[in-house]
Amino acid sequence: MVSQNVAVLPSGLELAYTDSGAVSGSSNYTTLILVHGCGFNARTFETLHDHAATFNLRTIAFQRRDYPGSTPFTDDEITEIQQGSEEYLSKTQNMMIDFIRYVVEKLSIPAIWKLSGQEAGKLDGGIALLGWSLGSYFPLALFSNPERVTPESRKILGKYLRSLIIYDSPYVALGFPLPSIKPSAGEEESVSPSDFPAAVSSYFDQPDNWAGDLDQLDQRSKTEKNIWSDWTEEQRNKYVTMSTLLRCEFPTFAGPIQAHFLKNTQKALYDETLAQEYLPDLSIGVLSVGRTLWYCRWMMWHLVQTNREKLDEGKKIRELKTAHLQQYSHLAHMEDPVLFLVQRYKMQSCCVLGFWSFFVPFKEPRILTLSERNVKSKWLSWLSSAGRVGKFPDRRSVIQH
Repeated sequence: MVSQNVAVLPSGLELAYTDSGAVSGSSNYTTLILVHGCGFNARTFETLHDHAATFNLRTIAFQRRDYPGSTPFTDDEITEIQQGSEEYLSKTQNMMIDFIRYVVEKLSIPAIWKLSGQEAGKLDGGIALLGWSLGSYFPLALFSNPERVTPESRKILGKYLRSLIIYDSPYVALGFPLPSIKPSAGEEESVSPSDFPAAVSSYFDQPDNWAGDLDQLDQRSKTEKNIWSDWTEEQRNKYVTMSTLLRCEFPTFAGPIQAHFLKNTQKALYDETLAQEYLPDLSIGVLSVGRTLWYCRWMMWHLVQTNREKLDEGKKIRELKTAHLQQYSHLAHMEDPVLFLVQRYKMQSCCVLGFWSFFVPFKEPRILTLSERNVKSKWLSWLSSAGRVGKFPDRRSVIQH
């Protein structure tokens, strides 16, 4: 049963969150903590809650600071963001650790289970931490100052945190500079705050199987077809918090704080020492989206390419696991949450991320082909039969079915 709660952290901060609840009858469910993006708040993840238990998941989505129900930033903290103070990243790291510990200690979730027998090497339970869009810098803040993480917190993270997922993030969330390329002739380079929701939720004509040629990308600032235009005023007010954009989100897009974002990204993805000594069992994945903004598409591709190049050079870093949704917008998780979870459930026997490991490339956004509807219907029917919904059946029987 979905509940709304407020986590009171040791620092005194309050974070509002929604929770799908413990999975009835399961002692090895995975807890998926979701960190929302810029302007689009945690309520955009609520569509996942209703289906989470079917796939042995508990989903928890919290409102970041300055969003409804959570502690707002003080004026001094806004200044820290604007000035790019390292103290802000240190506070973000502490907040993320404190919230993870709250989930572990107050909600009594299962720790990581290491399977044996035919499934040796695979995992159940534990926490998968997903950062969407600008929200990706929050999970990555765990790498801000590893030396400041207490032995007790490090032990808890090692016991519970199994994967970190970077979901369709723009370059500003990770601190990378844009490649030297100009938008297509005649197109707007910037988006006003009032147009931001339409731009973020637009369907761009990005190429299939894109391999890095920037000239092939649709670089428009927004498109006529976008999810924001289809929403009612009630939906817009529910899912988007416009007041945060100018106050505390846009200031992170440039300036000194970008250097700190880049440092955290490089520590998490490319630091050999940290890969071996700080949360060495942590898996990191990249979830990219096909019809997203061009700079999100480029950023996800660039992360993976750089990771592969360093691995080819013999660097002992974390190998990024990848998944891709070709025909979805930046709001992919809202478009068909059930099919997200169907694919995760179907392929979880070979899922290293502990979340999604495979996505069907759709031909039209929000319209499934007959074969795709059959896949979805078949799996939902099978899960619903014999009381399997809300219970986690033996994995081998799922794969053999």
